[in-house]
Amino acid sequence: MKRFGVILLVGITLLAMKRPSVEQLHIRHIDSLMIVSYNVENLFDTIHDERINDVEFTPEGAKHWTSHRYHRKLQHISQTISRVGGRIWPSLVTLVEVENAGVIEDLLHLYGLWGKGYRYVITNSPDPRGVDVAMLYRITDLELLSKSEYAVDFTNAPYKKSRNVLECKFRLPNNDTLYAYGVHFPSRREGVGKSEPFRCDVAHLIRDRINHLYASLSSKGRLNTHFIVMGDFNEESHEKAIKEVLSALDVLPKDSVSYLNDYPHLYSLMSPKIEPWAKRNHPLGSYFFHHQWQQLDHFIISHSLLKSNSLTQYQTGSAYNFMAPFLVSEHSSLQDSFPFRTYGGNFYMGGYSDHFPVRMLLSLKYPKPYK
Repeated sequence: MKRFGVILLVGITLLAMKRPSVEQLHIRHIDSLMIVSYNVENLFDTIHDERINDVEFTPEGAKHWTSHRYHRKLQHISQTISRVGGRIWPSLVTLVEVENAGVIEDLLHLYGLWGKGYRYVITNSPDPRGVDVAMLYRITDLELLSKSEYAVDFTNAPYKKSRNVLECKFRLPNNDTLYAYGVHFPSRREGVGKSEPFRCDVAHLIRDRINHLYASLSSKGRLNTHFIVMGDFNEESHEKAIKEVLSALDVLPKDSVSYLNDYPHLYSLMSPKIEPWAKRNHPLGSYFFHHQWQQLDHFIISHSLLKSNSLTQYQTGSAYNFMAPFLVSEHSSLQDSFPFRTYGGNFYMGGYSDHFPVRMLLSLKYPKPYK
């Protein structure tokens, strides 16, 4: 039995969702889509939820998390989303480490993003801290066809709870289909070796799901259906969950049309072997810990986005860690411009996040006679 078949599945299809609004049906003809993934470092509201361990993020808690600090955090996230693409607003944004739908509602309605056409989906995870994964999408650029989330069955820890895997199916402006996965793999806090099996369990779930969907597609469907896995993987591209379980390659294929078409090959864009972004004045990683850079935030894309005969293609060179002066700590050195955090332990620093966002572009072509 496939691994995703024995886990809890919470799915919402179009039949269960409210009817799409009129504005959702008018998708623009655009030449590119920007996609962003951003671990926002504990976007919690200030109200204690008895079901989860969130006391530290209350005014009386260890972090003295006040309404002023909360709204400053929302403003920072909105600013980052507005700036990450230059003059282009991202079409799809995965947000990692958000507490609930309420904080996303505040972000969209109070800080200008709803008016830019952003709507959202979010998981309802059993994580003890109440941490979830959300996706923001612009209804002028993408049509949401379905949303599902998958709880992880941890092989050697049956009672362990973590973040669910978010799966969203979108129709692109050129009528191609995109399956986007938002993930937040278990942390390395217990030690890399001890926690690695947990990350591998999540990777198995995603790999099985992609294999299942791909096997159900016709030859034409395999060209027009694409997969992107993004979020905080809590590991580097050469480590086991990404390299061995997801089987995400770090070398692009030479023959971008016919290379192994019968298997859904995946590619790890944030591998320096694929995108030497460090040589282009971008940060050496998305996360800075114990004076070392780590690339924990990733885009894993399907081979279909590399085919020269595909209407939707990854734009070479567009995947990198985004850094701007406002995102950088004042304590950075000339050699290392590391993220301006919200907290250092329980000390409030007032920054944006302990991660830099990552971004990428998809180029769109249209079948004749549409464009």
